[in-house]
Amino acid sequence: MGMKKVFSIIVALLFLSGSALAGDMLLEDINFPYDSASVVDALKQIPGIVDVFKKHPQLQLEISAHTDYIGSDGYNKKLSLSRADSVKAIFVNQGLAPERIQVLGMSKNYPKSSDKTVDGRFINRRAAFSIYEMKNGQKFYYYKDNEMIHPIEGEAPMNLAGLDKLASSEDLDALKKQLEGLATADDVNALKDQMASMDETLKKIERQKMFKEQRGSLLAAGGVWDNKFTALLDGKFFLGFNDRFAFQGGLSAAITSSLLNNYQADLGVVGNLDRFQAGVFSSFNFIRPDGFNDTASISQFTVAGSYLLDWGSLGISYSKGLQREDTLQTTFTATDRVVITDTILKGRDKIGFTADYYLKDTLVVNVEAGSVHATDESFFGLLKIGYPLGYFNNKMLIFAQGSYNNSLIHDSDDLSVVAGLEIGNWFHKKPAAEDIRPMRIPDTSFEMTARERPIDQTP
Repeated sequence: MGMKKVFSIIVALLFLSGSALAGDMLLEDINFPYDSASVVDALKQIPGIVDVFKKHPQLQLEISAHTDYIGSDGYNKKLSLSRADSVKAIFVNQGLAPERIQVLGMSKNYPKSSDKTVDGRFINRRAAFSIYEMKNGQKFYYYKDNEMIHPIEGEAPMNLAGLDKLASSEDLDALKKQLEGLATADDVNALKDQMASMDETLKKIERQKMFKEQRGSLLAAGGVWDNKFTALLDGKFFLGFNDRFAFQGGLSAAITSSLLNNYQADLGVVGNLDRFQAGVFSSFNFIRPDGFNDTASISQFTVAGSYLLDWGSLGISYSKGLQREDTLQTTFTATDRVVITDTILKGRDKIGFTADYYLKDTLVVNVEAGSVHATDESFFGLLKIGYPLGYFNNKMLIFAQGSYNNSLIHDSDDLSVVAGLEIGNWFHKKPAAEDIRPMRIPDTSFEMTARERPIDQTP
């Protein structure tokens, strides 16, 4: 119950000279946790409603359930129906015949509050009640979405919003009898404190459930890299441990010409403060280019920040090489003197800008572009476009991705174009602006160079 309802109760108590309300007769919303149809709200009102229906066999009950705006229309339609069915099951368990109950799934189409805040989205995830009977083939509503339209004959109003619709002094007298029990100002203050505490507890539970959602995905794609067939495998995870911080990591492998070319492991921490988000990540990369038997390893440290928006995010990242180079191969040549040539992979620093865009819950666009500090300053970029498949609750994404100079840098520019399938909940719904969310971890950038040295020098 919100503070507005509490104040309405207090006003009514003062107006009725110290009488009190039997709370089980109120019609009010039942709210739901994030992405759940489980009923965890207080249900004191249900026995009172069932008692009224037992005395009036002509009455019918309509349960309309709603979601917040996060998620596709198809997914939210199913979720809202599941929520309505969960509430219906409680009424049936209380003895109300199922044929007297109609359920409606309203999806996200009728928000009651702003969807831009955590509290607003909690209010919108609700089930409301309508009470009616059929007259001349039409629904005659006594209550519509918890609001009294007409009083039920012989019954006191079930909410305070309809006080202005009381038809007679008899109705007021009936309400007074219903409001017996709280006689003093102390009782009113105790009720106010109890409702405020309940609101705060519900908000806390809501935030905990919302931000502890685990995210993960498995990605497989195929295409071309540097005019050769390549396959890309990628696994990611994102684990929030409160409403402000989360762990993020992943493993990826690029396979070209049946040889392992690039294997990267990432791990870091993401922090969130409303619309601002920052992350620090360590990445380790093992590379074996075609034609080489040895594997080189490099690593980098990345600092990233982003500003969160309703439609996505804008960000910046800087990656600094830690283990900056590794010898991939050593060869000997002898002319007038013996010379050793080391083939070296060098990790390179990079700075980039990122953008994520969610188009009407149906299209996901990721962009990254920036500069790599190589032998020659090089531009790099990445574009990924994905489309969620609603047949699987938007937990399957088909995508196409193109990248330019995003990994191996050599004498000529390299281009990669792949397409594939991503399974999981990484991009399964449009986020709210302030929701903590995964960040883009840049691929390690490196270049291959050759360095000569005399035989008596160590590398």
